Amino acid sequence: HTPIVGCTVAAPVTSAQSAGARDHLTKPVTRARLQSAIESVGPHVRRILLADDDPDVLQLITRMIAACDPEIEVATASSGPATLAQLARVRPDLVLLDIVMPDLDGWQVLRLKHEDETIRDIPVILLSAQDLASQPPTSDALTVTIDRGLSVSELLSCSLKLSELLL
Repeated sequence: HTPIVGCTVAAPVTSAQSAGARDHLTKPVTRARLQSAIESVGPHVRRILLADDDPDVLQLITRMIAACDPEIEVATASSGPATLAQLARVRPDLVLLDIVMPDLDGWQVLRLKHEDETIRDIPVILLSAQDLASQPPTSDALTVTIDRGLSVSELLSCSLKLSELLL
């Protein structure tokens, strides 16, 4: 007669990976960490699309990439829609994608990129001032059961109490 309550909680970095990101870099990014992330994609990285709405970050990361490897070409985009347009036009070997951008955020860009088979396989590394690993875990679902089942009145009562708690 013991009620069972269950939920699933994914680690934020796992969420980033399941959304299609290869890795996550927390701003401020060190040159060593940036270089390591680029090298993890492989030796074929010759073109990078850097997407961030902050012009200072675009300039800084572009310089850091040049310091890592002066042969890498860097294209930039300052919004989600511009990122998607550049992806199709530039066909980079890697995308460094800010999460918080105007119009479409990085998560939305990842989702739309995944839906387009022509750009789906381009690797993405998220850039963010938010440390995804330190974000509190969340759950998208909650499951409640009891061996005898829940009557409609119990279900409604539980739903109302849960709504009160959440609101």
